[in-house]
Amino acid sequence: MIKKIEYIWIEPSRLNSIHCKTKIHDLPANSFTIKDVPFSYIDELKTSIDNEKKLLVPVSVLPDPQRQDGIIALCDRRGIDGSLSEYNFRYKLSSLISNASLVKNAGSVNFIASFKQEFLILSKNKDENSSYYGSPYSALSDSISNYKYNDNYCTINSDHRDFIEDLINLCLSLSLPIRGSTFESYPFQWSVDIDSYDFDLVKMADNIIFLRFLTQRLAEKYGYQIIFDTRYFGNTRVDNNLITTISSDLMRGDDGIEWLNSNLNVLKATKNNLASVFSLNPHEQILDRVRIPDMVLSHGRGFIEDRRPNGSADPYSVLHYIISTIYENEKVNFYQNK
Repeated sequence: MIKKIEYIWIEPSRLNSIHCKTKIHDLPANSFTIKDVPFSYIDELKTSIDNEKKLLVPVSVLPDPQRQDGIIALCDRRGIDGSLSEYNFRYKLSSLISNASLVKNAGSVNFIASFKQEFLILSKNKDENSSYYGSPYSALSDSISNYKYNDNYCTINSDHRDFIEDLINLCLSLSLPIRGSTFESYPFQWSVDIDSYDFDLVKMADNIIFLRFLTQRLAEKYGYQIIFDTRYFGNTRVDNNLITTISSDLMRGDDGIEWLNSNLNVLKATKNNLASVFSLNPHEQILDRVRIPDMVLSHGRGFIEDRRPNGSADPYSVLHYIISTIYENEKVNFYQNK
């Protein structure tokens, strides 16, 4: 059966932006697996960070809810010979979780995590009379400088509710584990939550990439532009973050509060290479925005929330850093306490 395959991948040279291309292939009529989806290539050398042709290797597939006989294939971006590169954080995350699960006594076997993906919705139309939309940010700069932060948080005064409703319906039609959406602190800022209810953190990171792609492609129909990374409008900084929560077996156990505080201190102390891991501007100060929420403190067990990752950060890289930091801390201290 003829299928339209939309190959999507992360391009690390461009703020982890999502790139895509369509190919037509004949796939099994009734059902197919990831192995049935053929490899593809990045034909234009200028799209690659290292100026070489790249092989697109499908690693996860969803039916395309917006195209008849279509599928969306999330791809690893590899060397033309199939070799991995330093940017293949999906493979690194998968290997880390596999290795951690082999150390049964270390405690951190079952990690639970979630993402809150924040983004801005701007108009592509050059409407100089709009309070929020401009060409490109001229009207925004003036309106934001006079805007009282948090005035719109969780209110019903959004101009984009139809768009968000359509986005939620698209995600639910694909059984993506979204857990809600929030009208955020600015009148053009929203967020969508995704969980790892089945303990599959690689799949959860995959779902963030699918979410970003679906959000941007749906925005094309509305005439919107989606921005995931933090931006300045005039002198006002508007933060978009990929807010990440993480919990291990030990953090959810009887001595959870001790492990929560221990892991929090390690995460706060480790700041090397965070600019690249979290897709932050290396010239800006890394804000101390990792915490144990009050609700968790009151229960004495639960999760840590890291609000440092930029909204355009590579989700595999973010999880790899946080999990590896917590895992090594728990492994060392768990054995010391035995």
